[in-house]
Amino acid sequence: MPRLVRRKPLLQRLSTLLNPMDFLLWLSEELETRDWDSENAGTQLGLGLNFVFLLARANSGSAPTTDDVFGSEDKSLWLSLIANSIVWGLGIFAVTNGVYTLSRTRKYRMFEANIDVQPGTPSARRVRVQGSPASSSPLRFLANMITPEGPESRSHPDKNRDVWELAVWDPLPISMRLFCLFGPAHVLVYSMFLPLASLDPRPSITVFNTLFLQVILSAQLLLFFSKFTQQGKDNSIIQKEVMHEYDTKFVHPFMHPVVRDVGIQVSTDAGTTA
Repeated sequence: MPRLVRRKPLLQRLSTLLNPMDFLLWLSEELETRDWDSENAGTQLGLGLNFVFLLARANSGSAPTTDDVFGSEDKSLWLSLIANSIVWGLGIFAVTNGVYTLSRTRKYRMFEANIDVQPGTPSARRVRVQGSPASSSPLRFLANMITPEGPESRSHPDKNRDVWELAVWDPLPISMRLFCLFGPAHVLVYSMFLPLASLDPRPSITVFNTLFLQVILSAQLLLFFSKFTQQGKDNSIIQKEVMHEYDTKFVHPFMHPVVRDVGIQVSTDAGTTA
């Protein structure tokens, strides 16, 4: 048996096993780097979460009270507890996904921009050149809200060491699809209409109205998202075509001018004859 050189303490090994940061890091890498069809996966997951939340919310009411001595309410109680747990879990997931979708950004630094002229966007802020751009994550978003400003951030700005940093909104496609199909607004609609009241005269109409509102809300968000995506693609095509026309009309003629070789033939006999 080889000699044991060094071994971690038991408390440190247990804390490493129970640390959720490793799982969150693995989950973040899977979402960021895996090559999958985000639209189909997000659509299937969103519809599935809607179905599960609908069933859980419909069965999350309090168990009916009976005066029967021989009656047993264990099954109803356990069903209500499980349904409430699913409702709260999916509700927290929807809110977390919504916050992450709206707060995820990608940082770009403009090193050649004039530091004295602020860009005309609220996404720009002044940062130090030495610092690295912070990654966007839910934990980073909470840390920025909780952590107070340090003395370096309150110091007088220096134009020789500061640059403008632009935080561009960059949501994940699967997160955006989930936000359109199962967002906080969907959870709010389910909570307003479900579970059904015991004295509801038309329970089927209530369920139909709930599903109809969810379909209208999801269709509106998906249409808005598709139009916004199409606008971004159209703008990029127009910008590319403008640069291509500028290169064709102005840059290429000056870089590659059209020249011709010209030869001149001179006869010396005409000048020497008397």
